[in-house]
Formats: sequence, structure tokens, C-alpha cells
Amino acid sequence: MGVHNVNGTLLNGGEIDASRPQALIYELEEGGKLRLVGIEFIVFAAPWLASNNNAPSVLAGVYCESSSRSPSSAAKSFPAQ
Repeated sequence: MGVHNVNGTLLNGGEIDASRPQALIYELEEGGKLRLVGIEFIVFAAPWLASNNNAPSVLAGVYCESSSRSPSSAAKSFPAQ
């Protein structure tokens, strides 16, 4: 599971940029230190479709599923503990 730090602005951006992941995933180590263990690329369907001529995203020839969650129900960023 880890600690997810989500950039809400990028969630609504309508694009995926390999140099700017929408979420960083950290593992809590002994002493309270956080270690980066992963990244996630996430975009809401409505901004994606608006920015990409209503075309769904495709990865290796397979259409990617979209979520019905609206931007108003997006995950919030939580400070490190």
C-alpha cells in the first residue's frame, strides 16, 4: 500500500507525461523515514477525452479502462507522518 502523494493538478491535466507522474508512492521505514518505491500515472477520463479528441487511452494495442469517479472525489495529498 504505502504512502501515496497525489498531485491533484496533474490528475485534471488531461495528459500523461513520463517525466511528471500524478502520484508518488513511498514506503515508511524505521525511524519514520520515507523511501520512494513507485510512481503512478493517473488521469481523469473527462479531461483526457477533451484533450485527446475523445479517444480512449491505448497501451500496447489494448484500450485502457476509465473510471467513473469525478475529479471532485479525487484522492487528497496527505503530509508525511
